[in-house]
Amino acid sequence: MTNTPLIRHAQTSWKVLHGQEVTQTALREAMLSMSGDHRGNITERTVHLYFEHAAAGLFASQPAVPALARKWKHLFEPVLRLSESEALRFLADAGESLELMDELFAKHSLSAVTKMVRGAANDFVTHRPAGKLRGWSLNL
Repeated sequence: MTNTPLIRHAQTSWKVLHGQEVTQTALREAMLSMSGDHRGNITERTVHLYFEHAAAGLFASQPAVPALARKWKHLFEPVLRLSESEALRFLADAGESLELMDELFAKHSLSAVTKMVRGAANDFVTHRPAGKLRGWSLNL
């Protein structure tokens, strides 16, 4: 199995969701793989926030993460056996599992441009049912 950039990004996301240490560079690259590397990208404005909260365990404490871990563990542990298509599906599942993002965005106003593509790693819902933050705004 080849360790492609997409598979490496999935590994980084797996570590973040388990509260394991990752570098800010690895997290930035993983986020860019999901949001796209284009002018006005939200990743450039939020990666430092994600990194701070990843280090504090915010993502590992999300309510949907235990079910996500059970679903995907056999492809990550004890030996990585993840294909490109599985990595893509995992990244989409991981994006959908993040619900309690209030702490991340509560005191920040951000504007950015995203490029969503059906079936890509960034193709996940933006509504977070468990979130309580009332300041969310999505303009299409």
